[in-house]
This record gives sequence, structure tokens and C-alpha cells, in this order.
Amino acid sequence: MDPTRRKFLLLTGASALAAAGCGDDPPAADASASDAALSDVPPDELTLPDVSEPEDLPSVALDAGPSDDAADASPIGDSAVPSDTAPSVGLNRYPEETARFPYGVMAGDMVDDRAILWTYSPVYTALTLELYDLDAGPSAPPFLTRDVSANPEGFIHTEVSGLTRGAWYGYTFISTHNPSAPTRTAVGRFRATLAEDALTPVTLGATSCSHQRARPFPTMLHAGSRRDLDLFAHLGDLTYCDGARTAAQYRAKYAENLTSTGLRALFSSTGVYSTWDDHEVDNNFDPETFNAANLAAARGAFFEHRALRRDPAAPDRIYRSARWGRTLEVFTLDCRGERRPSTRTRDNAQYLSRAQMDWLKAGLRSSTSVFKVILNSVPITDFPLLFISENDRWEGYRAAREEILTFILAERIRDVWWVSGDFHMASVGYLSPSGPYAGMREVLVGPAGNNPNPLGNTLGGSQFDFSTGTSNYGTFRFDPADRSVTVALIDGNGRTLFTRRYTS
Repeated sequence: MDPTRRKFLLLTGASALAAAGCGDDPPAADASASDAALSDVPPDELTLPDVSEPEDLPSVALDAGPSDDAADASPIGDSAVPSDTAPSVGLNRYPEETARFPYGVMAGDMVDDRAILWTYSPVYTALTLELYDLDAGPSAPPFLTRDVSANPEGFIHTEVSGLTRGAWYGYTFISTHNPSAPTRTAVGRFRATLAEDALTPVTLGATSCSHQRARPFPTMLHAGSRRDLDLFAHLGDLTYCDGARTAAQYRAKYAENLTSTGLRALFSSTGVYSTWDDHEVDNNFDPETFNAANLAAARGAFFEHRALRRDPAAPDRIYRSARWGRTLEVFTLDCRGERRPSTRTRDNAQYLSRAQMDWLKAGLRSSTSVFKVILNSVPITDFPLLFISENDRWEGYRAAREEILTFILAERIRDVWWVSGDFHMASVGYLSPSGPYAGMREVLVGPAGNNPNPLGNTLGGSQFDFSTGTSNYGTFRFDPADRSVTVALIDGNGRTLFTRRYTS
């Protein structure tokens, strides 16, 4: 065979994997867990699965090798973080009972003076939440104490309000099942959103694509060890549910990941914003044809396993926004559940629903924050030709892509950053190599742990500053004083693969 032709075929085969993003994964084993709640099982009769790294999952190369741009681990930033020991008297006075609280804790969906706090127990149905202001000192009483109850599946979602804007809080859930020997969950911490007129730096962390095969997720373990991340975004494929169809099967898939040390560390370290990608449902699922009952089960599991509000008036709505003062506004999109592939090539191509598209445009137009960050599970960048299967991302829905990008240009909306996942690689670059969108930026982050994209190290030229297939998370320090964004990509060993400061 002609060598040039052979090279083209090899690259095309590799690009099929790359373009599929998170789509090219081995089929998931069938799950057959029962839907029955475990809340009535006595603690001494409960047997939990081994939560160590599973032996039946194939290994994955977490490190694609040293980067020419590799540097020492990025230093801890200067966000206003109090001493971790300040609340120890209250938060740590009881021992942690990991076996009865196997998923740890999570704070999320921070908006205004409110946040959602979350935990799970297969045993305990009644707990007491204790919330502490971490600035108040080690002997301060709780900011809030509240009795909370688990739902029939063992999940607790409780909203706390009246938070001091910009303050850091610590929290834990306490069980008095044995009154003489109370126990608790892991201790979590989060920051409330900034005051409406605040113009102080904010640091965001982000990643995507955490396959069970990569447990215990060193990237997320490292991110969870930091104390300078004001908020964190997981951009989808938190777990790989391929093959699941019932609520019990989806829950079993989530259990494989949420028991990992990496996710437990990350979700207890800071507040989280979340969206989904395809694997929370099934590989490359089509919302127009996927069984409605199965999709409802997947959506229910998505909300069960995250610190998220579920609006009774719009229970299926995943997209939402949150302002961090005048520094930053975060727009979390649903780029999977509302797309209509049958419209893809039409002038009315639906990648987002009309309601979501109008909401996004109105939010961008009215935002008073310096930076507008769009959390986007699947990239919007115009990638080179080797990245095929554009039908699975914004590029394949040209009319929808043109609508939002031309709107941003026409409205002269500055400092819009797209932060995306799905591709099993990280990259920093412009949306297009030339033309009107060449000045807009997108950063891909992840995978948190999965097979690397074979094209992950191939991007460059004038469009891309960097790319890598190494498992990673990203950080973004938004400084409104000089309109700068410092981007860093970091691997599970704490090594900085790339960092650069951008100004508008």
C-alpha cells in the first residue's frame, strides 16, 4: 500500500475514536441491582460492596507522558480561604462512618445566598445537618443545625439559605442512630457566591469524563486536595451508565464511581456545578428515539446523585446560571437532553431547545459580570477535519451554532469563555481558525480518567495554544481588575501541563 495512503487511513481510524469523544467506550456490563430501598436494613446486617479500585475494570493510562510545556505543580492561589482547622471542635467531634456514608458529601448549585447540601446513606434515614461559618473561629457554635430526612432511596438534598456572600462554610451530617456513639459523614466545605457588586478574583476548577476504569481518579484526588478553588464544574460523564435502563441499574453505575477516593475528595472540597453528557444515559443516545421511561430513569438518577435543585415547575430542566458578583456569571447548559438530531441540517436545527437558547441569549445580554463562562458538555470549536462525527456536537448543528455565536458578536458581549469536555483531551484555543469567531476562546478539560484521545497532542498552529490527551483538570483564575484569565491544566500528579494568562 502507498505509504501516504496508509498514513491517511491510520489517522482516519484514530480520528474516528477522537471525534466520538466519550462515545468510543467498551459496552457496560448489565446491572441488576434491586430498586428496593435499604433504609430499613439494620447497620449490623448491612454488607456494602468493596469500594477499593475494582479488579474487573480494564486499566487506563492516566498519563500520556511528559509535556514539553510541563512545569511544577501550580501554586495555591490567593482566594480568601480560612484555616482548615478553625471549625475542628464542631465538625470533627464525632468519628466519620464511611461505610454508612459511602458517597461522602457534596455542596452545589450555589446561587445568591443559597446552596444545596447532599449526602447518601443506605442505612440511616434521619440525620442532623450542622453548618459552620469557617471564619467564626474554632469555638463558634453552628451557623445552622437542622434535622433532615432521606428519601426512600437514601438521598438527602437540603437547601441552606441566609449565607454570607463570599463566605466559606463547613458542614457535616450527623447520625444519632446509636445515641451513645454518634457518627458523621465526611466534612465538606464550600463558598457562597460573591456579593452582587463584588469585583474580586474567582478561581474555577473543571473536568469531565470519569470512567469507572480509571478509579480512584488521581486527577480529582489532586483537585480535591486544593484550597484555592472557589467552585468546580463537572461537565458530564460523571459515570458511564451504558447498558443501564432502570433506576436501580443507573444507581448501581453511579455507586461504582461515587465510592472512589477521588470523587469523595473533590466533592467535599468545594461547591460543584454539574451538567450531563451522553453516558449518564447511554452512549450517544438520541433523545428523539431513546425509550422515554428509560430516559426518565436516567434523568432521575442524574438529579439523585448531585447537589442540585429540581424545580417542581420544570423538573427536567438541567440548564441554569449563577452570578459570582460582578466578577463572573456561570451558565450551565444541557447540550444532550434537548437536541433533536432529525433537525440537524435544517435552518431550525435544535441543539438546545428554543427555551434554553432564548434563556442563554437573554442571560448573556443582561449579565453585569465581567466574565461570562459557558459550561458546555460538548465543544463548540470548529475542529480540524480529522475530528469527524461533527453530527454529535455544535458543529453538526450549524444553524444553532451560528445563532448563538452571531448573537454574541452582534450584541458585542465581551469576555465570553466556553469551557467544555467530552473529547478525552484538553485544549486551549479559538473557536475557528479564521473568520468572525476566531477571537472567541474555548478550553476543553478532562478526561478526569479515561482512555486518552489519540489526537490529543496534534492541535496547534494559530488556532490552538495547547492540547494534550493526558488525564487532567483545568483551573481558571478570573481577575476583573485587569480582565485577565489565567488558565492552567494539571494532571493527577499535580504537574502543570500548561498555563497562560490571557487578557481581553
